[in-house]
Amino acid sequence: MGSRKLFAKSKPVIPVRALHLDLKGVPPTPGRLVELLRIARLARYNAILVEWEDSFPWTVDERFRSETAYTPSQLKKFFGAAKKLGIEVIPLVQCLGHMETPLSIGHYKSLREIPYRSDVMNPLAKGARELVEKMVDDVLAISPKPKWFHLGGDEAWSFGTHPDTKAYIAKHGKGALYLHHVEPILDKLNARGIRPILWHDMMREWDGAALEKLAKKADLCVWGYQGHPFSWHKHVNKEMVENFRKHGITMWGGTAHKGADGHNVD
Repeated sequence: MGSRKLFAKSKPVIPVRALHLDLKGVPPTPGRLVELLRIARLARYNAILVEWEDSFPWTVDERFRSETAYTPSQLKKFFGAAKKLGIEVIPLVQCLGHMETPLSIGHYKSLREIPYRSDVMNPLAKGARELVEKMVDDVLAISPKPKWFHLGGDEAWSFGTHPDTKAYIAKHGKGALYLHHVEPILDKLNARGIRPILWHDMMREWDGAALEKLAKKADLCVWGYQGHPFSWHKHVNKEMVENFRKHGITMWGGTAHKGADGHNVD
């Protein structure tokens, strides 16, 4: 589709059009971060999902910061520029998988699902949920109040492999364990008038009761980065989407504009 046809309508078909900035690795300079907002606006995005990782000026534990982490004043300029451009900033703080920012620090080793891996949090570990809550509060303390807050929650590959979590799932189910961990966080965000969002992949095998419970408290972003949205079989398919819909889930869609041919293709 040519750009003229794509931008022919004065009012876009999709009301919220968000660009995901994942700041792992080498984040943009403060100036470039603001410039990206202008580029996004020209492309008619009206929201930007920011996965801060170690680029955020964390106060919950300053060891979470990288050497090039943004300062509060730099982020204030970013938020101000977003407001002027009419772009909603949606923060993303991981709650289960992709937890390397805190869990790579030895002090938090007890919160790992697998002791020698820092990617997945053990949702039953003492202090696990509390750490996520503090990180969420840290981000909200410096951000303008968002309409939505993304809690990640995807690709927790070792979820349920720790003896404690494995036993919990055997007794209550995967959905129950996941909700045990995130539900209090969802409740706190909703109480502040902020709608939580989670990635969809960990909910594919949930029972209807768990999905209906989640539907009242969070949206799901159904993501797929290769080919047709329904070509990923178990990851994304029409039956799964219809099942989410049947149980009242409000869904967002997530695709990719680069890297869709493989994780190592730029």
